[in-house]
Amino acid sequence: MKFIILAVVLLIVVIFFVTQKKITANPVKFYNANIDDIGYVYEALEKSGQEHSYAIFVFDSSEAMEGSHIELQFSKENGVVGFDWILLGPEKTRDQSKFESLAKENGYEVRSLEGNNVKYLRVESGDIVLLCKEIMVSMYKVSDEQKMELVAKDITIEKLDLVTE
Repeated sequence: MKFIILAVVLLIVVIFFVTQKKITANPVKFYNANIDDIGYVYEALEKSGQEHSYAIFVFDSSEAMEGSHIELQFSKENGVVGFDWILLGPEKTRDQSKFESLAKENGYEVRSLEGNNVKYLRVESGDIVLLCKEIMVSMYKVSDEQKMELVAKDITIEKLDLVTE
């Protein structure tokens, strides 16, 4: 668990570099979540999220490399909530083509972006909640009851259990 928290903190720092924004005084919050919470988290980000707010789902998967985990995120850029596939870590690089195929086969437009020399893919249109769930289930074998961490920045999330700030 300590490894996951450390990895998440490192990812958060990278996300700030990707978005090219300074760290603000607003705390990052950690919640418990499961796959059924994805829609609620998306709505919370859409309603209360500020520019460059994000929500990262962190979970274990049999498809992750040994000692690793998977991270999937929504973020708000230019006032629009999108699903981001950040090309950091061996799993995200390894699974990039699977993600792009799954997204395109289901009618999603995938854009390639880069910030601070970090490449990422972004989907902003269509049912990105469904896309996130499909990735979790079909690519990473997430079950309905599986627990995951949610790392949230600049979002008001009242329904989920807060772990820490």
